Amino acid sequence: MLLGGVEVEHTTVLRLSSVVKQPPLSRKLSVAWTLRSPVLNLTVAERQTILALLDDEPDGLEGLRDRLLLSPAWQLGERL
Repeated sequence: MLLGGVEVEHTTVLRLSSVVKQPPLSRKLSVAWTLRSPVLNLTVAERQTILALLDDEPDGLEGLRDRLLLSPAWQLGERL
């Protein structure tokens, strides 16, 4: 699946949905996983929420923040 332009495993999206505390974003991730969506577009605010969550590297998501920040789309979200 492409998560905001970055290739990730579908199970990564499921894990994110379980640790995100904002219901709209958590639901969006969960639905994308359930439907096995090939692409999940995210707003800058959603990207910032995910990056903030990944600061503490929750179990099963180690190294994801670094991978996401390699993408220019995620770097934009980091600069805002």
